[in-house]
Amino acid sequence: MRNTLSTSVVICAYTEKRWDDLVAAVTSIQQQTCLPDEIIVVVDHNPNLLERVRTQLTGVTAIANQEAQGLGGARNSGLAVAKDDVIAFLDDDAVAAPDWLEQLNVGYQDENVL
Repeated sequence: MRNTLSTSVVICAYTEKRWDDLVAAVTSIQQQTCLPDEIIVVVDHNPNLLERVRTQLTGVTAIANQEAQGLGGARNSGLAVAKDDVIAFLDDDAVAAPDWLEQLNVGYQDENVL
């Protein structure tokens, strides 16, 4: 199922110590009841992790944080490349409920939601 609005999910990562968590986060997005149009993994100033994401995770766009180091800069880097109507952020150590994007999309069906 697809969202009625296009959706990008941005996941920011910074350390290889959380690799298994990152894989679980990405997998949880790839198994949503409403699939996103794109998944962007932003790697915060860690070239080794960026290469690992690019070579080992399929179905994601992997980019380097082009801003100041830290979560704010990484999120801004993700926003800069996201192309969709809705941009959702998920932490690299979180797993989204299977209907997370579906429930998020419900709010946008109300004409009073901006």
